[in-house]
Amino acid sequence: MNKAQLLKILPAIVIVAAGAGIIYNLQVRDQMVQTVTQKTSKSAISQAQLRQVTYEISGMTCGACTSKIKKALVENDAIKDIQINLEKESGVVEFNHEAISPTQIKELIDSLGFTASIAQPKGKLKVVNYNVDYNPN
Repeated sequence: MNKAQLLKILPAIVIVAAGAGIIYNLQVRDQMVQTVTQKTSKSAISQAQLRQVTYEISGMTCGACTSKIKKALVENDAIKDIQINLEKESGVVEFNHEAISPTQIKELIDSLGFTASIAQPKGKLKVVNYNVDYNPN
């Protein structure tokens, strides 16, 4: 949905909101359009574009730290979902890999005063498609 289409339906949104006892002034109109546009563009990310990366994040001490990271990342249209775990000092970010890289996300977290690194897989390694030529003679 583009901005012109949003402007056509915006009066209906405002009327419904006003009916619920909420009054909007004209200054808020552009903010509403921008917010709706951001939500629309995030939902327009295809499954093929999505990647999920786990980050180890040190320096978080409280819930305000996790909120700070979530707030900064959610402002980026390329990031679809963020899960931050204070106890495990980690975060899982789902993003459009065509618009932002894992390194750029790491740098964004670092710029907030935390130290992030891309988590390495832990546990046993599973070997797939391993072929051995065997000749008993």
